[in-house]
Formats: sequence, C-alpha cells, structure tokens
Amino acid sequence: MLSELSTILSSFLQYSNQKYQWHWMHEGKAYDYRLQINGIIHGNETGSLPAILRIIKDFESGKRNFGGTLSICLGNPEAARLDQRFVEKDLNRLFLDHSDQSHEGRRSKELMPIFDQADMLIDLHQTMLASNQ
Repeated sequence: MLSELSTILSSFLQYSNQKYQWHWMHEGKAYDYRLQINGIIHGNETGSLPAILRIIKDFESGKRNFGGTLSICLGNPEAARLDQRFVEKDLNRLFLDHSDQSHEGRRSKELMPIFDQADMLIDLHQTMLASNQ
C-alpha cells in the first residue's frame, strides 16, 4: 500500500498549483461559490485518495467542469507516509487551536486560510471498523 500511496501523492503534486504544495484548485469563474474537499486529515484514512486524484484528472482534462471554485487539500500526507493517524497530534482537533506548535498544529495554520474561503467544506474520512454495508 505504501508504494501505491507514494504514487498517488506524487501524482497529486504534479497537479498542485498553489503555494501550499498539497492544494489543488479549479476556478470555474462563472460564479463565486467555493467548494472545499479535504482528504487524509488523518494519515491512516487514505481510501479517498484514488477518487480525489480521479476528480483532479477529470477537471484537468476538461472531462468535468464546475462554474465555481473547487479546492482540494490533502491534510496530513506526512502522517500518511508514516502509515499512522497523525505525526504528533490529531489534526482534526487543532483547527481552532492557533497556539499548538506540533506538526499538525503548524499544518492547521496552513490550511485554515484556505478553509476559511469555502462556502461548503466536505471532509472525507473513513471508518476503521468493519461495516455490514
């Protein structure tokens, strides 16, 4: 799985077009609505990465379009590369704690200005337990 993860993360970086390397954005310019999608806020929740990459490729190829702005961020690729939930602390608990100096605290400070621009934020997570459906 780590080699597949490395391939997906490398592919994401090829499309990354912002000062934050784990951020991709499509600007439809037809209207001002901004949709934010987040993946791997927890490093061990990588199941959404293939779909995220497919969305980006579809937009880059012109197969899909959106009149507003679509922004996609990968929250904690460093933890994903370590195959663990987080490096030091749970990123999902630090977005409003601007004093935390852990790896995830610094990451939250990078991400919040991006998230603050969103009209809607979809945060992709996955369960770690078996499910009947």
